[in-house]
Amino acid sequence: SATVGRPKQAATDGHEPWSADDLARFRARWPVGTAPRAAMELLLWTGARVGDARRLTRGMVRDGILSYRQGKTRSEAHVPW
Repeated sequence: SATVGRPKQAATDGHEPWSADDLARFRARWPVGTAPRAAMELLLWTGARVGDARRLTRGMVRDGILSYRQGKTRSEAHVPW
């Protein structure tokens, strides 16, 4: 594998942020109580990275504050819950 190079990839501008209409369509499609809706709301309201969000549990909420150590920076994050 030492002689095999990385495949060429087209340049992109990255992911486009969702508009208010995109968010409304998602919420209309996935009602409260579904896993996709819970995951989207968790990411939206906490600002957690995907790698951090997958590790969040109810046990991390105390006195109305969600607290966790971020994986990338190892710093503490505190979110009103």
